Amino acid sequence: MAKISCAETADEPDVTVAAETLCAMRLPRDPKPTAFYRMTDITGLRWHPVQLSAGLANVEKFGKREWCRLRRLMLVLAVGMLGLATSIVIAKPASAMPAARSYSGGARLAVLPNGSGYWIVHADGSVFSYGITVAPPAYGSLPGLGIHVNNIVGIATTPDGGGYWLVGSDGGVFSFGDAQFFGSMGGKPLNQPIVAMAASVAGGYWLVAADGGVFTFGGAPFFGSMGGTRLNAPIVGMSAAPDGGYWLAASDGGVFTFGGAPFFGSMGGTPLNQPILGLTSVGDGRGYWLVAGDGGVFAFGEAAYFGSLVGSHLNIVGLIYLIYSGNGYLVVDANGNIPVTF
Repeated sequence: MAKISCAETADEPDVTVAAETLCAMRLPRDPKPTAFYRMTDITGLRWHPVQLSAGLANVEKFGKREWCRLRRLMLVLAVGMLGLATSIVIAKPASAMPAARSYSGGARLAVLPNGSGYWIVHADGSVFSYGITVAPPAYGSLPGLGIHVNNIVGIATTPDGGGYWLVGSDGGVFSFGDAQFFGSMGGKPLNQPIVAMAASVAGGYWLVAADGGVFTFGGAPFFGSMGGTRLNAPIVGMSAAPDGGYWLAASDGGVFTFGGAPFFGSMGGTPLNQPILGLTSVGDGRGYWLVAGDGGVFAFGEAAYFGSLVGSHLNIVGLIYLIYSGNGYLVVDANGNIPVTF
C-alpha cells in the first residue's frame, strides 16, 4: 500500500499513514510548545488529533513545505470529489426501470374467445379484423371516432366476442361493441406506463403497467401485482387464466403468476435473441407459450412446441392458440399475416 510521510524536519518523528489518509495543516492547540497535527481519514470523514513532536507550535505562517502540503491536500480532495460526483451521475436508483418498448411497431393482438378470428390494433387505435375460419366484425376504431392518438398498447375482447376494449399507455380505456366501460387510469399518475390489458370472465378488465402494477375495473378481482418489486426487465404482456387469475410476462422471459394462474416455467435468466412480446395460454390454462419479437416460441406445461419463425425477420405481434383444433398455433405479424401454420 502506498504511504505518505508527514515528517518535515530531521528531528521530527516520521509518521506514515495509508494513502487514503491525508496529513492536513498544523493547527496550534495552545501556546505551549507541544504541537498537534490533525489527520483526516477521507473514507470515514473523521478527524484524529495526533501529537507528533515538541517545538513546532509557534509556526504562524505557511512556509514552503506547508504550502506544498496544502496543495497536495487540495489535489487529493479534488480527485475524491470528482469520483463522488461520477458515482452520483452513474448510479441509477432501483426504481428507475426502463420503460417497456414495443417490438412490434405498436401493433397488438386480440383473439375471439372461440378462436375463429382475431383483431389487430395499431398505436393510432385503428383496428383490423382477420378470420381463421370467420373474420369477426370491426366494431369501431379511434380514427373512426375522430380521436387522434399514438399510444394504444393493448386490446382485449369481451367474453362473448361481441366487442373489445383498447387501452393507451396513459391508462385511458376505449370500449367498442358490447364492451362496457368500467373505468380507466386516464388522467391519474402512474409510476410506469400501461403496457397491456386482459379481460376477466367475471366481467371487467385488468390493466398492467411496465413495473408490474395491476389495476382492476368492473368485476375483475385483484389477485396481486409486481408493483413495488424490483424487476430485471419491464412487463410487456398479460394473459387471463380461465379459472381466475392472470399471468404477467416480462421482456426477458420472466413469468409471474397470480390467483388461479399456475406457474409452469419461464425464460427468465436465459439469453434471448429478441425480447418476449407476450404470453398465450392453452385453452384449459395448463400451459402457455411465450413468443419473442423474432418469432421465437417457448412452450411450458402442456403447451406443445410445434415450431417458430426465428430468422423470418417479420414484425411479429403475437401467437394464437388454435382452440377449435386444440393442436397447434399461429404466429401473426403486424399486418395480420400468418406466414406459417404450426
